[in-house]
Amino acid sequence: MEWYKKAALQGLAAAQFNLAGMIWGGRGVTKDDRQAIGWCRKAAVQGYAPAENLLAFAYLEGRGVDQNFTEALDWYRKAAQRGYAEAQYNLALMYQRGEGVKQNCTEAARWYAKAEEQGHREAQWNLAGMYDSGSCVPQNYAEAARLYWKAAEQGDARAQLNLGSYYMMGRGVRRNDAEAFKWYSRAAAIGHPVAQFMLGQMYRDGRGTKQDYVAAYKWFILAKAGGNEIDGTVFLGPKMSPEDIAQAEMQASEWLRAHPSRQ
Repeated sequence: MEWYKKAALQGLAAAQFNLAGMIWGGRGVTKDDRQAIGWCRKAAVQGYAPAENLLAFAYLEGRGVDQNFTEALDWYRKAAQRGYAEAQYNLALMYQRGEGVKQNCTEAARWYAKAEEQGHREAQWNLAGMYDSGSCVPQNYAEAARLYWKAAEQGDARAQLNLGSYYMMGRGVRRNDAEAFKWYSRAAAIGHPVAQFMLGQMYRDGRGTKQDYVAAYKWFILAKAGGNEIDGTVFLGPKMSPEDIAQAEMQASEWLRAHPSRQ
């Protein structure tokens, strides 16, 4: 804290920003949004992109400053033009929502594209959704699949679920049940209830994997526990022995105990 303060007083933008972050979060010092933004502004006016992004967020949320969407947009744009991916993503959101600027989905898509090229996962997810639905950009399932894949590789369960469905339906990619199974499995392991249900269906039908009613029943239980509306066990249960159902229930209970934060 003392080192950051000394460096900040000497005008070092990175130190000013780090000091702002400590005061903003109350880390080792009394939390004070206005003081934090004071230091953040000193770094921002020097063109330090992370500070510009934080200052924009403060204006957007009205933390430490009066809420002002126009100021938020201006500071996000400055950081975005410096190539700061998080600011590019936030600027895209403001254009998409029409906050501080007239709604412009073309500009939103343009800034999402810049952010996603730098590996910004949420930008990849949002832009994929645009190509999926044909909103703001021409509908392009192949491009949506490419972006879902990039987000899925970074552990985004929503993208993993959608990519699994793309492979199952042959949308934007060649139909491949084994790939669908793989991506549903990854999303299910993270705790996504719809992916767990879809994985249960694949085990039930033997698509992309060997048919396994016990595994299917297990994933149907977990999907229902996670909030999926459809109970897949209703129609599968009559096809199973009481012993197999008990085994599936035990496996589901073990999974829940091992992953308490994923349900």
